[in-house]
Amino acid sequence: MSRRRVAASPVDRASFDRDCAEVEALLRTGHWEPARERAEALVAQHPSLSVAHSLLSRALFYMGHSTRAVLAAERARDLAPSDAQTLARLGGMYAAVGRVDEAIERCREAIAIDDRDPSARVNLALALVRADRCDEATDALSALAGRATLAASARKSALDLLGELPDDRRTRALREAIEATTPDEQLAAPPAVLASSQRAPSSHDSALDRVGRDLCALARAGRLERATGRDDEIEQLIDVLARRRKSNPCLVGPAGVGKTAIVEALAHRIADGRVPPALRGARIVEVSMASLTAGTSLRGELESRLQRILEELRERRSTILFLDEVHTLVASAAPGQLSVAEVLKPAMARGELSLIGATTDEGYERTIQRDPALARRFERVSVREPDERSLRAILRASATEFGRHHGVSIDDERVDECRKLASQWLADRRMPDVGVDVLDRACVRAARDGAARVTSEHVLATVATMASSTVDQLRATPGALSERARTALTSAVIGHEATVRALASAVSLSAMRDPSQRRARAVLYLLGPSSVGKHCALRALAAALDRPIIQFDLASVAERHDLAKLVGTSAGYVGYDDGAPLLRALRAQPNAVLCLDNPEQAHPDARAMLANALRDAALTDARGDSADLRRALVVLVTHRAESTRSRPGFSLTNVKAELAQAAELLGASLAATLDATVSFEPLSRDERRALARRFIDDGGAALARHAIRLRVEDSAIELLLDGSANARELRARCERELFATAIELATRSDLTIVARAMEGRLSCAIE
Repeated sequence: MSRRRVAASPVDRASFDRDCAEVEALLRTGHWEPARERAEALVAQHPSLSVAHSLLSRALFYMGHSTRAVLAAERARDLAPSDAQTLARLGGMYAAVGRVDEAIERCREAIAIDDRDPSARVNLALALVRADRCDEATDALSALAGRATLAASARKSALDLLGELPDDRRTRALREAIEATTPDEQLAAPPAVLASSQRAPSSHDSALDRVGRDLCALARAGRLERATGRDDEIEQLIDVLARRRKSNPCLVGPAGVGKTAIVEALAHRIADGRVPPALRGARIVEVSMASLTAGTSLRGELESRLQRILEELRERRSTILFLDEVHTLVASAAPGQLSVAEVLKPAMARGELSLIGATTDEGYERTIQRDPALARRFERVSVREPDERSLRAILRASATEFGRHHGVSIDDERVDECRKLASQWLADRRMPDVGVDVLDRACVRAARDGAARVTSEHVLATVATMASSTVDQLRATPGALSERARTALTSAVIGHEATVRALASAVSLSAMRDPSQRRARAVLYLLGPSSVGKHCALRALAAALDRPIIQFDLASVAERHDLAKLVGTSAGYVGYDDGAPLLRALRAQPNAVLCLDNPEQAHPDARAMLANALRDAALTDARGDSADLRRALVVLVTHRAESTRSRPGFSLTNVKAELAQAAELLGASLAATLDATVSFEPLSRDERRALARRFIDDGGAALARHAIRLRVEDSAIELLLDGSANARELRARCERELFATAIELATRSDLTIVARAMEGRLSCAIE
């Protein structure tokens, strides 16, 4: 039967009114459980009628389920925002659970709509008393004094509240006035909070409701998002929960694969009745370790709280606990206390408790698996990333919700683009979590730009921001990256034509590699004499690829005890909590060019550790935290004294010689991880001459800013070359013998200084 026909048909409305009267009668006579069952049936049949949710909230409140009662009352308020009695009832429940400010606001809204309803004023007075505003509470109750009749429960609640107020003349007069009113049992019952004295004693102050939230109630109230897919994992969950004993599934999988979403999907199935008979009427209560252990610093407090919860669970066998980060069960105890796991294990073994846990593989192995008794009580349910079909369905469902929330539209093509780009550039995170995040942020960006539709530009910009990259880098093809690298290297590096070609080719091959594979984007090995352009080429390459540079000298880990500089200190030593600076930099800039100088000088253990990291594309510190290397461009740099290549070019003989030398310098294990070995030869005289002219042009430009012109003759350049074997020495001679002398001669501006060789010495003079 559709919702519209229920609301419009007179026959159905009459039937609905009769059902409501029956629930009302059950509430008046204290039959809370039958009233709850009938009210839940009414909600299922008529989800758009606030009266059904209101009756359910009262039944739940009488039974002690305050959290679920408030949710049902809020749903009733959403459906009937202008109904005074609904607002009054919600205000009373807010007051009962300690949400005093909201209670006062709701009750005043109800009074503004209809000031004749006594329940609103009584509930307002209750909230004001809870807020220690007794004078205002007395004012709220004063309006009841002049009435001839009052609902019996409202009259009793008002008198009870007056007993909590200061005993002064005004209070005594108000009590006499209310006692003079006639109690009317036939008037409508006020909100559930006023009937607290009628609650069943066994359901007083639910310990479980205070520390958890009912996922099934949230699902019924429409306040829990529906999860798509994951049918296999949900079926496994149902199979384990339906067992007679040890009905304790534990969802184990990497962070971000959707373990919590699976439990929420099961809550929706239970709320919809789409579960086997063994789980019908069940409820899932999510409890956090923080709420369980809060305020339990004294010995025995945690155990006492857990025992109260266990007693409640024994009475309500249909309740299922859900503990996210369940590995914290073992490490939850304060000194002198038992852990939560020790208290729960007997109940789990006897079948008195059904518990759903969720944790990562690492958390499961570190804690639960090391406690065989606890591990036996759980049934492990592995959760991995969804397949392509399921992932597409999950992301499309999320896109619909995000589009509705942000007021934009996003088509399936953009959803697939989000999925592909997230898989490529955010491979250190798991699907579907990272894909959902990209979708949400892309919708935010589109809404901020005032666009009605999410475009490819929005998706690219979002992924680039999350990946600490640029849109151009995301768009670049392997051929374009190779050409860009070749152009940048040719302009920055003088000579080394074969080396430039080799580096550009390596960049092109690295761009074709799938970032989701477990290996670094590229591992290059640059070797050559000192100061011939290795780092200059590296800086030009990083600039061409829009990547930052992270530099680390492996010569600093020449001894075994120096490994702490690479991966941090071991537990128990100073600096353990600080971690490793190199790993912090890599985590902050995962797409960086990682320059590792002098690997041949590192300790063999350091080289072995580095080889393992490059093979696994992850460098792990002493604390167990990892930095992902799948998007990093790793470059090893060795400064050797002389060339090993007999001639330019890359013949097979030369490549074999270079690989042999790399294995000799780095060790076979580290050399096996290299994608390319690139040799830099010593600079020829012609290359050093061109480099000298570049230095002179740069220095002359700096002098020209001060109106000083510098002209250097060829003879002076040849003299500079005679005493300079590499670029560093040549730059130093230019600065020391040329630029410094020119500055000393420049006693005024607007002059020209000429440098030439005279009698084997460099001479500078004003022209």
